[in-house]
Amino acid sequence: MLSHYPRDETFEHGASHAPRAPTKDDFDSADAHDMWCWLSEAPTSKNVRFSEELESLRDLTPTSGRSEDASDAMAPSPSAAFASSSTAEAEADDMWVWAAPGAAEEAKPPAAAPAPRLEDAPVALKPKKWLSFPLIEREELTHDTRRFRFAFPLSEDGALQQLGLPIGQHVYIKGTANGKPAMRAYTPLGHGLGYVDLVIKVYFPCEEFPDGGALTMCMEKLKLGDSLQFKGPLGEYVFDASSPPAPRPATLPTFAFNKAPFAYRQLGLIAGGSGITPCLQVAAALLANPGLNVSIRILTANKTPADVLCMKELETLSADPRVEVWHTVSRRAKDDPTPWPYSSGRIDAAMLSARMPPPGDGTFVFMCGPPGMIDVACKPNLLKLGHAADKLHCF
Repeated sequence: MLSHYPRDETFEHGASHAPRAPTKDDFDSADAHDMWCWLSEAPTSKNVRFSEELESLRDLTPTSGRSEDASDAMAPSPSAAFASSSTAEAEADDMWVWAAPGAAEEAKPPAAAPAPRLEDAPVALKPKKWLSFPLIEREELTHDTRRFRFAFPLSEDGALQQLGLPIGQHVYIKGTANGKPAMRAYTPLGHGLGYVDLVIKVYFPCEEFPDGGALTMCMEKLKLGDSLQFKGPLGEYVFDASSPPAPRPATLPTFAFNKAPFAYRQLGLIAGGSGITPCLQVAAALLANPGLNVSIRILTANKTPADVLCMKELETLSADPRVEVWHTVSRRAKDDPTPWPYSSGRIDAAMLSARMPPPGDGTFVFMCGPPGMIDVACKPNLLKLGHAADKLHCF
């Protein structure tokens, strides 16, 4: 109920007295679901504005159906409300107001729903079913490398979906090239609610391959709104990025190879060209857990400094003391003025000895790149350095 008491009327029921503003005691004795207001006789912009605000609250003030016991238990003390508003009173040109708690509560806008969490979202991928996802963003990273963002549809109940890809696994992507299906496995660079990002190196037509890369040329021609088909997750490896249980803080992190668990302390990751994506996926996921006791060394191999993919993401990772990132390029222009603080030349035993973790029971090395790099430059030299064959793996 909204009541106005001018200065020439009584404030308390049946009690006449000299014109005055209501006091703290008046408010303490007031009904907890009423609102009393006194405005000074001289109309001011503040008074007029406040009167309009009071009128807008008229319908919000409860007038009946109230339990006195409930209001006494739930409503804050009018004394407390009165005391907390002393500063506002001084600025309101002799304006006194006390709003019923019920009215204020009803006037509040509804609380916003909590944002959905990625880990709680339904999964978009199906391991045995091809699904079409449309292209919604495209970015040129280098002269032959692109970032593609594909969107997931909403789930059956209208919720945003996540990719649902375990750490270390990949997705199959299928398109059409020259009227024939073209398919290849890729590891996403990143994903979130409703989308997945892929970094793809485009293999353009050349003398050796007149048609270029079948699927990458298909992707190069994609326009926003065009779709590709996805299926997954697939792969032999799954990394566990969770912290060991509290009673066993010294427990080593693990990965599963064909569902068999392997514990490790040090991880070497060697990437050639676009092979950086599975290495980056694993490293980023493990390092995202500050409590995970792991040491990671990453070595990338590319033709030129301009060909190094995901340099920004790798630089961000290198700020973590648990990781070391190094690069090598097979050629570099002599007149290139850009400083290059890393190696030049192909991967060899000396480079692997300096940039990979030493061999041991808790050391595993994972590789992803062209066969020449893996079978000629990496595996033979790692074996020569003492790494056991069963500790060398390829994504």
